[in-house]
Amino acid sequence: MVKKLNLPINQLKLIEYFKKLIPCIKGKWFMSDGCLLGHLRHNRSFIPWDTDIDIYLLPGSYIDKDMLKDQGLNHQKYYLCDKIYNKKNPIFKPKNKWTEFLDYTRVLPEHQGFNRYELLKASKLLYKEEYIEPVFTEIHIDVMYLEKYDGDYYYPYNYSNQNFTDYICYTNDMIRNIYYNEWCGLRVPIPYHTIDVLRMLYGPEWWKWSETEELSINDPVIKKN
Repeated sequence: MVKKLNLPINQLKLIEYFKKLIPCIKGKWFMSDGCLLGHLRHNRSFIPWDTDIDIYLLPGSYIDKDMLKDQGLNHQKYYLCDKIYNKKNPIFKPKNKWTEFLDYTRVLPEHQGFNRYELLKASKLLYKEEYIEPVFTEIHIDVMYLEKYDGDYYYPYNYSNQNFTDYICYTNDMIRNIYYNEWCGLRVPIPYHTIDVLRMLYGPEWWKWSETEELSINDPVIKKN
């Protein structure tokens, strides 16, 4: 257990999971999303209310599942990623029109920079008759697998047929120049042009603590046809 960090107990536990996961990663990877935001905005730490860690694996990299099991961690595919956790019970993912819609709409380029909670809330209103609350473990690690195409990096929104989203997730410069920095007392790889990455993910005002622009269910992108 990490004792010197002034963090909630769930985040301290999550760091312990992460330290067990790191040796299981075979190949190149980097931290992004909420962890990257916490790194810059919250003094190289977590976003105060965060309950997960977000990492991306480059093409050819993978998680050694046998080694992961030896570390006492479990994995499960959920939406676009593997979720790593330490509970025996699987994460529950409902299968209906709501999850199909969310799988698709959450990666649209029109939704880059929106508050992801607001996207989920809006989609719940659209599919209120079919919405079922997903059941997550209280803390987990999200592992995304990037694919390279024409010099840039994307992630597929459908693992089975490897369809790519129609926008660049990370440019070659961001990935080619991955460098190490401190996060929660650990030395971790992060993408180059970090601020550009955060602008891409959370919009031009990524550094603000307040919620970003809210989505309306009447938005032409999100509403049903």
